[in-house]
Amino acid sequence: MCPAEGVYMTLKSRFAILVVGMIFSLSLLGASQVWVSNYNNVGPKKAPFYDDDGTLLSGDKYVAQLYAGARSNELFAVGPMFPFLTGSNAGFFAGGVVQIPQGIVDYPCGPAWVQIRAWEVAGGGTFEAAALTRHWTGVSSLMYLEATGGCAGGVPTPAVGLIGITFPGEPLILRQPFDRRTYSSSPIHASVVPAGLGPFAYQWFFGASGDTRVPIPGATNYSVLVDSIATNQLVWVRVISPSGTVDSGAARWGLSPVTFGTLTSSLVDGLPRLTILGSAGNVGEVQLQFSPVLSPAKWVAITNLWQSSVPATYSEQEGAAFGTGFYRLSVP
Repeated sequence: MCPAEGVYMTLKSRFAILVVGMIFSLSLLGASQVWVSNYNNVGPKKAPFYDDDGTLLSGDKYVAQLYAGARSNELFAVGPMFPFLTGSNAGFFAGGVVQIPQGIVDYPCGPAWVQIRAWEVAGGGTFEAAALTRHWTGVSSLMYLEATGGCAGGVPTPAVGLIGITFPGEPLILRQPFDRRTYSSSPIHASVVPAGLGPFAYQWFFGASGDTRVPIPGATNYSVLVDSIATNQLVWVRVISPSGTVDSGAARWGLSPVTFGTLTSSLVDGLPRLTILGSAGNVGEVQLQFSPVLSPAKWVAITNLWQSSVPATYSEQEGAAFGTGFYRLSVP
């Protein structure tokens, strides 16, 4: 599917109203305002929104909202949520005047980065909630406004066409992979939450973000699970959509040293009862092993137990006892 044509973003004066732009107003001095819509009834440029199958969004099951900020990587939802129109106007929302609160831009009527984000209402009351629950989301391209409106006095500025915003825009990553720690021989995982027009494809890599030399075999989903790591690692994912690609940041996977708790034994009804007592600093899974002799030792795994500051116990059952011998804790 080819991206729709650019949306106009222009000044609004008493002479003309175009699609997204600045507002002239003597009564709102100090305000930062834009006029938001994806339909330009003055000129030929339009940018309808459609779902992953190419169907135009229609009705109040979908909404759109303006996101704005002083920096392109730090945008905030501003203004109302606009439902989509129906019938021959499907794909468009009526829009209107949106005031950007003070603090989101650096100073009143200052420059701003803007983007239109849309989502399926069933996913929640915000764009972020819909993405986190994996409902449909869509984003326009980013656009830079050299100034926002509402501050100027005197003669209104004539309308100036600024063609730039398109739909769909490149995907976003709303939740980056987290740093994690694990023990050697223990599995470790990471996941990411993308947003924008799908469907999405994924490839995870070891290394710094953008370094594609070490792809993780078979790691082509939004989450990745690795059985174990031998050394500390960086891991990241490339998300690919019909409208572009985006790389996540690199998460740090670290190995935690295993500190075993205290292992004690006693006889209960003639059978061994073993107690493992860890501490807040050595919580984790350990393996209980048995050997009948120490030279040469022949360690056999009995069970895995979770050691913590609460004592963990293991009692051998009659008929299943290993007999006289030695026990130890090891890495699972």
